[in-house]
Amino acid sequence: RPSNPSCDQCPLGDVCPRLIDGIQRVAANSDRAPDRPRQPAVLPTQPVPHTREDRIKRAREMAEATSDERAIRNEAEARARVIDIASLSGSRALAGAKRLAESEATGYLGPIATPHEWKQALQAAREVVIETARRRGTLTYAELQIAAVRASGMQIGYSMYGTFCMELNHPGQDGCLISSIVVGADTGEPGPGLLPFAASIGFDKPLEDLQADVYRTFGGGSEAWHD
Repeated sequence: RPSNPSCDQCPLGDVCPRLIDGIQRVAANSDRAPDRPRQPAVLPTQPVPHTREDRIKRAREMAEATSDERAIRNEAEARARVIDIASLSGSRALAGAKRLAESEATGYLGPIATPHEWKQALQAAREVVIETARRRGTLTYAELQIAAVRASGMQIGYSMYGTFCMELNHPGQDGCLISSIVVGADTGEPGPGLLPFAASIGFDKPLEDLQADVYRTFGGGSEAWHD
């Protein structure tokens, strides 16, 4: 019974509804299984490096992982830029080259005057030419200019195009002359200096054969398409 003085004088006695309700609640609670103590969650963790050598090793591993991710991202971005240039139509390339030369180029490239920028531009342009070869197409001088300006911040002067195109080639490595697919937008052919240059280094062939060699090397075929 509830320990309440007034209950002792209640005429209802043992049939008091308050008493019955309390007894039923006690009985219900006694039948329920006791709550199990909650176990703390076990989370997988990497061992904490204790020694100085362990901490240095862990830091290097994390730095290498970050460096690898950055390299993959940079390579993907560079690949996208190359494909973007290689996919330009002739009119867009001409307009883009003119706009870049006017707004972003800070001067003219030269192998002696600006050797670092010259190397940067050559590397970027070579990647674009090779991507064009994979597509079995031709690249205009305007597209070459865009690649050079984007990579180095400097433009190719008119008098330097011949030298620049010759240095695109790695004949011993490639077994072909990739500059044979760099053409004028109006003629669809390389400049007049290509065939004499090719003959002077052992590639004495017609233009069609020079280009076919490039497509076989990089594009898996010999037939070119043009924009």
